[in-house]
Amino acid sequence: MRVMISMLAATLAIQPTTAFAQDDDWEFQQDAARKLSVAAVRYDDGKAIIARCQDGDLKLVVVGLPEMAGSVVYLEGRRPDGRRDVQAWNPQSGGGAAALSSGVPARDIRFLRGGGSWALNTLPDAPRTMRASLDLPAQSSNLDRVLTACQRGLQDDRDALPRARFAAAEATPLTGAKSQPPVRRGQVVGVADISCIIRDLRFTDCRADYERPEGAAADSLRQNSRRLEGEDRNALEGTVVYLSTVTERTVRVGP
Repeated sequence: MRVMISMLAATLAIQPTTAFAQDDDWEFQQDAARKLSVAAVRYDDGKAIIARCQDGDLKLVVVGLPEMAGSVVYLEGRRPDGRRDVQAWNPQSGGGAAALSSGVPARDIRFLRGGGSWALNTLPDAPRTMRASLDLPAQSSNLDRVLTACQRGLQDDRDALPRARFAAAEATPLTGAKSQPPVRRGQVVGVADISCIIRDLRFTDCRADYERPEGAAADSLRQNSRRLEGEDRNALEGTVVYLSTVTERTVRVGP
């Protein structure tokens, strides 16, 4: 039986409070003062799925799966309607529970729309085998409310494209490492999510999927025509790569 998730789900301190909504939709709560919206579902065995938007910051977290090693874990997701996707997850911990955080939350939240099972399997080359199946609510309107609150689309044609998986460790950073004077972290003044399609080992058709404020993605969109080195052309051709940037106003310290 699914149970309601309190607002503390946003920080992984999940506490059941009452029975799950009878209309079999994702449980939804919001805090307008904090610009926070949460849709969640929890299961008797301790697993939980949490979609959260807070002031434009979108996250999708799965709690209760077996702990996975590494900075990125690739899992194949499958839905009863035939959809399949290889998803990238970042292992993390918080509130005493192991969790996986989506690397591309908008796409992965859309993958969860509609009822039925969500099967997750490690890939054949994974160092550890993991299989899980979670039954999702039949309705998805509350999940859509989280996407809408974060100004993400309910549909995206690029969801049908396979995601890029890079062999080279330094393939995806927007900029190379540079020696700079020390700085103190400052106020965030811009965030952007962009996606590009890889053709002939180059980024093409780069577009802003989300930006705040308007124009925050301008520098990122210059990734068009960027060439990838040391990668498999056939494996990457026609795939989509997702990049995120945060711009801060910083203060230099020292002489």
